[in-house]
Amino acid sequence: EAHAIESALREIGRNTTVAGYRLETYTHPYRGAVAELDYLSRLHATAVYLCSGMGGHVAEVSGVTQSLSILSFTGVEAWAREGIGVGLIERGGRARIVVNLPATRAEGADLDAGLLRHAEVLQ
Repeated sequence: EAHAIESALREIGRNTTVAGYRLETYTHPYRGAVAELDYLSRLHATAVYLCSGMGGHVAEVSGVTQSLSILSFTGVEAWAREGIGVGLIERGGRARIVVNLPATRAEGADLDAGLLRHAEVLQ
């Protein structure tokens, strides 16, 4: 899963900039909250995608993303409900966006109202 997401983001990044910056992606194994704080700080990361296999670390990762003001994403709906900011979910053969509003606010994100109108927003 990680390689598919990274590949898709690299493809988007070839022709896309966000706030004048080119999108860069990195695949990184989770090594605990302290190591993640250091790694993500050095990268000046703005977003993190949690791949499958991270279920036991959702609370830790949420703490890291909130302390560094980094928006978190996942493809696992339960994790979005547990504290990851945004879930990009396939449900019934359709793509869905699930936004955990308290989590995204704690991460310092100010999501566009247009996005929120099309998402399932968790209060």
